[in-house]
Parts: sequence; structure tokens; C-alpha cells
Amino acid sequence: MVKSPSSALMCTSSLIFVQYVLDAESFTEYLKNMKQRLLQMFVQGPYYDENIVYFQVSEALTFGSYQGPKVNIAIISSNLKSRDKQKARMIVTREGNADSSVEDKILEFAQQGLLKSLPKINLWVCEYHNFGNLTVSRTNWNKLRTRGKKPKEKLQATDPGGTFVLRQNKRSSDDWLDEVDDLISVIKAPEALRGTYEKVKVAVIDTGFHPSDCQASKVKEYKDFIDEKAKDMCDNTWHGTMSANLILSIYEECELYVARVFNKNETDEMEGPLLMASVRFIPTVLEPTSSNLQNQAIKWAIEPGRKVDIISISAGFRNHSPSLQSAIEKASDAGVLIFAAASNWGNRGREAFPARHKFKTICIFSTNTDDQASHFNPEARDDADNFAILGEDFPHPTNDKKREDGTSMATAIAAGLAARILDFTRQPDNKEIVRVEDVGKMAGMTAIFSFMAKKAGKFNCVAPLRLLEERYARGDYVKNRAYVRDSISRAMETAN
Repeated sequence: MVKSPSSALMCTSSLIFVQYVLDAESFTEYLKNMKQRLLQMFVQGPYYDENIVYFQVSEALTFGSYQGPKVNIAIISSNLKSRDKQKARMIVTREGNADSSVEDKILEFAQQGLLKSLPKINLWVCEYHNFGNLTVSRTNWNKLRTRGKKPKEKLQATDPGGTFVLRQNKRSSDDWLDEVDDLISVIKAPEALRGTYEKVKVAVIDTGFHPSDCQASKVKEYKDFIDEKAKDMCDNTWHGTMSANLILSIYEECELYVARVFNKNETDEMEGPLLMASVRFIPTVLEPTSSNLQNQAIKWAIEPGRKVDIISISAGFRNHSPSLQSAIEKASDAGVLIFAAASNWGNRGREAFPARHKFKTICIFSTNTDDQASHFNPEARDDADNFAILGEDFPHPTNDKKREDGTSMATAIAAGLAARILDFTRQPDNKEIVRVEDVGKMAGMTAIFSFMAKKAGKFNCVAPLRLLEERYARGDYVKNRAYVRDSISRAMETAN
């Protein structure tokens, strides 16, 4: 950036030649540190031509009876001389800084109130860690507000005569996701690489997406197969919205496609597979003719121009469906990774279809927050992988006190993790990973999940942090990325 005679900031570009690679690496590191420092300054207070236009000191929003330090809230505006170019942002300070861009939504926020508006904006957080280290990271309000929150004690019935207190779990789903954030911070593309490669595309085939959810703007394309005339997003159960949000919690940069094929959580054994498979359901016939084929669900997701990399199916059926099998096989043969929920039937039935199609889908079981197999899982299989990942204790989008469990939740988490890993291998500095072009195929991702897994009975519990060194140092970004690169390479050496 250079300062022009008109006292405005403008961008310029320069071409710099160096003689030695070491000099180029040193200069690149210098620029990276300078950029980080500018970002820190931006998050901490007014920057260059900005001014504070509003300031308030409030009591901290804390959990329980603990009274924390007061919160400073400042609204900062730029380009005060030009109303049409005016932008605003808000800085919240309390043992660190949180910065958010509110831009032209400031009047809307004023009408709705601050607390109702916070979930709709992205935040930059500036924090001091041990030894005075200062880091800047991006997050959202839902994650930020859970920091420091104490897990609630759970009640468990012993018999009809009474209850006893089951002491707190070692960690909550929020704690688990916070731990995964350590991996995300390492494998997420640095600012300089963003836009230099293709983002991973993920399709969620479920009950739709609720238009009032704060993540609705991240849905790149939505298709309603229940009501083909509907133009607006819809989700009567919030199940699909939760699935999509769990994927975004791990891979927020993804290109998200949502197909609504269910109107309720209970699936129809005849209608459901046909809608999911791209076959229009005609109630008066058992098997539709070829003229009934529509641009729906799986077929819609893999069409040219859309061609997703991953499909997440958080639903399943007791009975086999030839139509759904055909659609699954076409998608898998086209190089699409398909994650499907095992079922929540316990030992009352085998895993659902299409999850039990072991050659074309990755079947996902559930674990609790202690990495133990969930009680509602069907029996583990003897002739296929039994990958399990966290599927319990997730807050409902409209009620934090209501917790949701299921292999459907686990499937969304697995799909998001796979998308994040695939994104890492697409970044230009990771091309030397062994068989990098096969990471997005079923054999490749299965090998990586196996590498991350640890035994939980007959299940293979996927632990994402196994991609990192056992005692990794959070601040050593370059070393940690190299270790993850090596971990994926070692996993890919075992791929079929």
C-alpha cells in the first residue's frame, strides 16, 4: 500500500527479483509477518482514515455467577466525507479484541438489537496467549460465546424410583470442535493462497435449509424436490440445516449445495430413495418409467457445472433400492465421495441403505464426546470399515439447551472433515503429497480416515488430531503443516 497525494490508500504491485531461494523465502516470511501485524492493528482499533463514532462500556456476558471484566464496544466508521462509500465495523474488547464488519447493515442491527444481530456476522478475534504471543483468527458468534462455558451436569435415570447425577463428560461437542480447530488453523489455506485453487464442493441431501439460519447466505445453490415450484429455501425440521452447519463448522469455505428431498425426519421407504436417486416419485406406480427421470438429488449434484466433490446423506432406508443404487454408483464412478449415515436402530436392524453399499459409500457410525461408540449404532460390520466420529451433544440451531444425537450428525462431521482435508491437498504448496490426485477418491479418503482412527470396540473412531504431531506446538505453523503433509502421504502409501 502507498499513500497518494489525496491522502487516500491505494493498492500497487511490484515485481521483485532475488538471486537465491533462501532470500525469497525470507522476504516472503517478512511480508507474511507484516500482513499479520497490519491485521492485528486493524482488529485492535481505528485504522488510518477511520474514526470512532460510538463507544459504550457494558457488563460482560458471562456464564454462571462469575462476573468478568467490563466489555468495551466501539463502532468505527471510515470515509466520513463520502456517505455512499462509508463503511462501519465494530470492535469489542474484553481480554482481547473481536472485530466485525457491519457495513451497510448497521441500521438493521440497530433495529433488531445487538444480541440478535451477532450470529449474522463473521468475527475477527485478536488474543494474547502465553509469553505475550498475539494471534488473529476468524470465527463466528456461536463459537465465540461458548468459550469458557461450563458443561452442564446431566441427569440419568437409574430406575423408576429416582435419578442420580452423572458427572460432567470430559468434554462437550463444543470442546471437540475447538480441538479440531487446532488442526483447521494449520491446514486452512493462508491468505496468500486463497483463490489460487478450486474450493471443495459439498452437497447435502436432506430436509433442506431454513432461510432464517445465519448461514443461509453460504448456500451456493438450493433445489427443492418436494415442491418444485418453491423458490425459497425451506426446512420444516431443521435436520438438514444442522447437517449443513456441522459441515460449515469444519470447512466454512466450501461451496455448499443443498437438495431438499424430505419433508420430515421420518423417511418414506418407497418415495425417499426415488427422490434421492433423481427419479420422480409417482404415487400410483411402484417403479417409475424412464420418462419420469428428473434433474433431482444425486443426479442434480453431479451434473456438469455443479459436479460436487462430496455428497453427505444423513438418511437411510431399511430396504434396498435399485434406483438409489444406480444413482450412488454413477456418482461414485464419477469420482464423488459419498458419506452416508449408518442408522440409529441399534441392534434392531443392520446399517441403512445406501450406507451398507460398502464399495461405493463411506458408512459413518457415531461416537460420544469420549470417543466411545454410541449406543444407537447398529452392529459393526466384519467385512467393511466401521468409521465412527462424534455424533452426540450438538446444540439445536434454535435452542442451545436442546441437544441432538445421531449417525446423521456424525455423517455431516465426517463429510466436513473430508472436505477440509481435500482442500488442504489442493493447495499449491502441497502437490508433493504422495498420490495427491487420489485423495478425493474413496480409496484415498478411506486410507486417510484409517490413519486417523483408533479402536473403540469394533469401531474405528476417527480422531482428526492424529494428523498432527502428538505434542505439536500451536505457534509452529510451518512445521505443523509439514507434519500434516507427511501424515497424509504416509496414509496414501497404504491406499488401494
